[in-house]
Amino acid sequence: MNIGLSVCISGLLISFLLVGCDQTGGMSEGDLAAKVNSKGVSIAQLEYELFLAKRGNPNINVESARPAAIEQLINQELLAQKSEEAGYNQNPAVKIAIKRAEKRLLAQAYLEKIYGTMPAPTEDDIKNYFEKNPALFAQRRIYKLQQYAFGPEVEMDKLEARVKKAKSAQSFYEGLSKDKVVANARALSAPAEKLPMPLLTALQDIPEGKGAVRQGNNGPVVIWRVSSDLQPATFENAKASITGFLIKKAREDRVRQEITSLRSTATLEYVGANKPVAPVDMKQPLPELDKAEGEGATTMIEGQ
Repeated sequence: MNIGLSVCISGLLISFLLVGCDQTGGMSEGDLAAKVNSKGVSIAQLEYELFLAKRGNPNINVESARPAAIEQLINQELLAQKSEEAGYNQNPAVKIAIKRAEKRLLAQAYLEKIYGTMPAPTEDDIKNYFEKNPALFAQRRIYKLQQYAFGPEVEMDKLEARVKKAKSAQSFYEGLSKDKVVANARALSAPAEKLPMPLLTALQDIPEGKGAVRQGNNGPVVIWRVSSDLQPATFENAKASITGFLIKKAREDRVRQEITSLRSTATLEYVGANKPVAPVDMKQPLPELDKAEGEGATTMIEGQ
């Protein structure tokens, strides 16, 4: 399914979220996949469900999945009708959740249109990223780390002295315990690509079996490079993951560029005390999907 069709189907889904399934009188027999009491399950709904299934599992046989998809939509429609009968469609929390879904889908439809015009990474782009990040590929390692996080009251220079004196992560921790210095300790074992880039960069300056002190968000942090196992990745093995990363990065940059442009021409006014008192670091320019959206609405309904 191409981008244009997916955007079109997204638009159809928005209307279903807002008003539920159309009355069967509003659709011809050719538009319907099933009739459920006074309402209908449309073929457009069915095709959208199959599109999502195929996107989630490219190996799925769409035609084989069609009967189960129809039955699931019927079940959903029956439950939705009972929900409307109970008046849940008038509940403020449910209305907010529906409006949120509408805005998210409209935004996503617009972005999908933009993504469809963006060029794919070239072979040179992919090779350049591979060569500029040896820690992820040619010199890739599996790291065993020990992290110790401290409160802001712990002085960094004293921690640095402890780190230099300790012969191992174990002796460092034993010294903390002896002197009753509180630390939140945790062990971590992960390949280079699973580590945050700032941490991976810092590890390049930490010798094997040694530790280093870094300033964390809430206080000093000691990272101990317990051991690491060299397991390089070839260009061919890494090509697919690099391509995916570059596409994701280009899309994020494009979203930021688009939002910056839209904000520059929009009329924005913060009401009351909602204006930020300091610049906001927008790491995520759009709201992230909340998996508990439905649960939150249910909780608010039950709380009434």
